[in-house]
Amino acid sequence: MRFSTGLIQGLLQQIRRALIGAAAATSMAGFAQELYSIELPASDAPMGMAQATSLEEIVVWAQKRPAAMQQVPLSISVLDENTLSQWAITDMPSAMRLIPNVRMSEAGYFLLPRVRGFGVDQFNKGFEPPAGLAIDGIAYSRMDYFAAALFDLERIEVYRGPQGTTFGKNTTAGVIHLISKNPGDEFEGQASLQHGQWGRQRLELGLGGPLGGRDWGLRLAALRDEQGGYVRNSAVSERSQAPNPLRALEREGLRLKLLGRNVLQGELLLKAEHMRIDVAGSGTEIFAVKPALQQALAQHDPGSDFQRGNYVGTIDAPDFRKTRISTFGAHWNSTQANWELNAELGYSLLDNAAALDSDQTAARAIWGDDGDRSPSLSLELRGLSPVLEGVFGWGPGYSRVLLGSYLQRRDIDGKGSAARFGADLVELVALGELDEASPPPPDLAEYVSPLLGVSAASLELGMQGEPEEAVREFNQQAKTQALFGSLNWQFLPAWSVDLGLRFSQEKKSAQLRQSHSSAPPNPLLTVFNIEEYERQDLHRDESQLAPRIALSYQAQDSFAAFLHWARGFRGGGFNAFSFRDRDEELGFGPEQATDWGLDLKFHWPRSRLNLSLFRLAVRDFQALTRIAPPSGVGLGGTQVENAAKAIAQGFEADLYWQPRAYFRLRAALGFIHSLYKSFPNNSCFLDNPNTDGDEDERCDASGKAFAFTPRWEGSLLGLWTSSLPAIGGKHPRLELGLGADYQSRLIPNLSLDERYAQDAVWRWRASLGLIHWRWSLRIHGENLSDEAVVMYQDQALKGYVFEILEAPRRVFAELRYQF
Repeated sequence: MRFSTGLIQGLLQQIRRALIGAAAATSMAGFAQELYSIELPASDAPMGMAQATSLEEIVVWAQKRPAAMQQVPLSISVLDENTLSQWAITDMPSAMRLIPNVRMSEAGYFLLPRVRGFGVDQFNKGFEPPAGLAIDGIAYSRMDYFAAALFDLERIEVYRGPQGTTFGKNTTAGVIHLISKNPGDEFEGQASLQHGQWGRQRLELGLGGPLGGRDWGLRLAALRDEQGGYVRNSAVSERSQAPNPLRALEREGLRLKLLGRNVLQGELLLKAEHMRIDVAGSGTEIFAVKPALQQALAQHDPGSDFQRGNYVGTIDAPDFRKTRISTFGAHWNSTQANWELNAELGYSLLDNAAALDSDQTAARAIWGDDGDRSPSLSLELRGLSPVLEGVFGWGPGYSRVLLGSYLQRRDIDGKGSAARFGADLVELVALGELDEASPPPPDLAEYVSPLLGVSAASLELGMQGEPEEAVREFNQQAKTQALFGSLNWQFLPAWSVDLGLRFSQEKKSAQLRQSHSSAPPNPLLTVFNIEEYERQDLHRDESQLAPRIALSYQAQDSFAAFLHWARGFRGGGFNAFSFRDRDEELGFGPEQATDWGLDLKFHWPRSRLNLSLFRLAVRDFQALTRIAPPSGVGLGGTQVENAAKAIAQGFEADLYWQPRAYFRLRAALGFIHSLYKSFPNNSCFLDNPNTDGDEDERCDASGKAFAFTPRWEGSLLGLWTSSLPAIGGKHPRLELGLGADYQSRLIPNLSLDERYAQDAVWRWRASLGLIHWRWSLRIHGENLSDEAVVMYQDQALKGYVFEILEAPRRVFAELRYQF
């Protein structure tokens, strides 16, 4: 298509006339100065008491530079320091309940972060979550980082939708960004102590300020967090190696930050941090147990419990997760020739060990352990231009350009993953196959041998000998390099456009080796397709372009609208759960996400409302599918396929309202209509196979909503403060907080089995506090209605279901001193 010179000249004349008319009312230079100059807000009054009814401006780092949240073309939610401290938010699951369309579940071996319904099979370390995590600007790809405690934070920023332009691959659903406190210009700090139900003991300390003069600053933060388990383990046999109680937690953290203000003609921030996380048991409970299985399990352990939702589990094998994270970071920024230059260097070492009682019973049937060591090193260089006339001198208005490069190396050094099969497995398989009224067979080996396809003699030998064991070693190396840039062009006083592009190249290699460490004949390992093999030649090399475009309209400070489109990618990789040497089971390709969004942001002196409409579609969805063997055991062939097409659309809304200095309200509401457009090979529950009736033994999930994803969810927090008569010349304050979170009905299992759905639920919370000068004492209550909320469900064997519940009612006190 060709355009005439006259048409182009006419268009330029129209733009020129519009600019001249706008300049009569507003100076473009003044507007650009106001747009691009961000003044960071002053700190709040002690203990978070608002001194005025106007809401402060929130500054975020979603675009790798400070910008007012109301001016960023993204769906963003922020939890500031006051919200975190006033409501005693100390971990990711409780924080994400306040964020619309974002959830995080954690229970021992189980970690399930989800944004807009998109998550990942968390057992497979070869997968990388579609929800990215960044800490102080540095991205991390292993899900274990989500389990770290929250302490001495300035705020949490959550960006929904693909963030590949600024944060790279594996952020197709969004990014959760944790920003810790830096040393300030004045010496200040805080200390808090929590004590309460279920053995809760938490001590947090943070203090910092200048060192001598103003050129250097130091901040030290420390944490000691203990929580007793709230799931009782009823196993009482002498052979039990499982913890009691289950879901007990210990976390320790230490962070040191050193800030130099005149280093290499700029500002240098150094950070060192160490975190220890120990979790005892996943806290699984079994229910819907067949009568014959109940009798057998009671013989293995008289205390075996089969009641649903009573926070009693019964396991006998080791079950834990132990994580150590050491992180070192350096951030340097300077202004050279009016360009703002930034360099970020990050190194982290994740050391992980875990064990799981896979059958979730008191029988010695299936159990195992795993461990790895994962170092990562990243370097990012960025340059932000000064305010430019037009776009590098062309066209109307003003612009700024951000250019950057990124390098990362991350490895997984496996310590070996062991899967063990004990003598009790044959018994559980046999009893799980029986009808409700059928008596137990007199000879288990004879009954099961035709089903398993092995001789009864082999099974009898396996039932009398040592456990069968297979050890799988998985090592992976990944190298990523990227170039990225963005352009913000304010071409009219009320209109601007943001363009972003990131080119990334990633190379991965992996080595897998699986061996039978128990003496032959190992009939169970054969039945479950757990073969001995070794592969040293697995390689992937992929490149992607992640574009983003946003059109912004902001006629006045109180309203802004953003229409945006973005594309993101999740990298391909290798199946760390591959039991066989099959090319189709060893690797998988990249996943592509496309997002359309409309953000409407309102900002008034006493309230702020952000509303986002979105449509997020994923192609070549990475799914771990399972074809169970005839034995009805939840193992067998595991295969990662780019099998599904999925879509999520809906909205999220955040409301901040402070009509008076003594009252503030925070509300969030999310709606998701999720749908697998094509997913014909989803896994089935073992006792409900092949529900679609075709030749594929797996279940067709096409047309169904995502697992773990409610259609509606929301939260509400109201805080009321009243001044009391003066004591010692200062007025104490009484603080009352009431809140709730809601989720509609959902399916809490990947098989999308409707039989065990979680109904809609409200959870209520409250706090009562007394604040005097620098001291505060608060009593907190969470899940006051004591709702039993299912986090995760699955089947390991036919004949019963296991599930994990979120925390019951908890009441605790917090004493805090701030200076």
